[in-house]
Amino acid sequence: MDCQKGRSRGFTLIELLVVIAIIGLLMALLLPAIQRVREAMNRVRCQNNLRQLGLALHQWHETYGRFPPSHRGANYGIAPPSYTEDQYHYFYSWMARITPFIELDNIHRFLEQGNYLRWPWWDGWYSGGSAGVGQALGAIPLKLMQCPSDQRSQLVTTYDGHPVALTAYLGVNGTNQLAFDGILHVNARVNMAEIVSGDGSSNTLLVGERPPSADLVYGWWFAGSGDYPYFGATDVCLGVNEQDPATGQTHTYRPGALQDPQNIHRWHFWSLHVVGSNFVFADLHTRAVRYSVNNSVLRALATYRGAEVVNHGDF
Repeated sequence: MDCQKGRSRGFTLIELLVVIAIIGLLMALLLPAIQRVREAMNRVRCQNNLRQLGLALHQWHETYGRFPPSHRGANYGIAPPSYTEDQYHYFYSWMARITPFIELDNIHRFLEQGNYLRWPWWDGWYSGGSAGVGQALGAIPLKLMQCPSDQRSQLVTTYDGHPVALTAYLGVNGTNQLAFDGILHVNARVNMAEIVSGDGSSNTLLVGERPPSADLVYGWWFAGSGDYPYFGATDVCLGVNEQDPATGQTHTYRPGALQDPQNIHRWHFWSLHVVGSNFVFADLHTRAVRYSVNNSVLRALATYRGAEVVNHGDF
């Protein structure tokens, strides 16, 4: 009788190596697919954030008859004058202004307490009382302001000993901060009738995507001024052909990089998505604008009163 007939045969070393190689090949093919699916989901979530911000801006418009400014700043004889009814809110961002429309009424009520100037970066502290949160207003991280592809936008960083929370989304101020031809520029009071009679709401950018600066100094959601003349560029708003006042350089739309020691990429819209930055338009539709878009097309989309004709297939 053959005793070997009742025994099961195991894998040889060669067979085991072949199986491991096949599993490794399958994993190599599967991981990029998983990453693509994850990035597609992140892009959709990011666009949903932008749409929610757009809806809040529209609710502001319904309440006040205009869109909010990117922020209120001194005009230095250059910028449009600020509206007289807003006496106390210097440098508070458009994001801070729409808090009652994104379920943050406690923050809004605190901002409206008392007729005096609050310094938005450091004096926005509260503890208990009607506010009831107990931390710096500008240090409250908001999921709505964060791109899921950029974990840095979820950080609470520290500047000069003060905590601040970040955002991945900036208002479109138009061509640049000195042109005042976009919806969300300094001291702006643009209304929908002007947009519809100009370029049309489906052809006008409202808010776009740009990660916080490499040093995390630019891109705080609650307040911001940017560099002189403090019209908010790179901080709470951005133009599609933004100009660096220090160098005179104009920055156009292109891919950026997180490793950016000179902070060059804070001067233009970009994202960690592969295709390009996501934008929400004045009619509330959202889409990614390709980096390959012609600069003249992007300038036309950034302004609301140029009466340019834009083919949606061009971007």
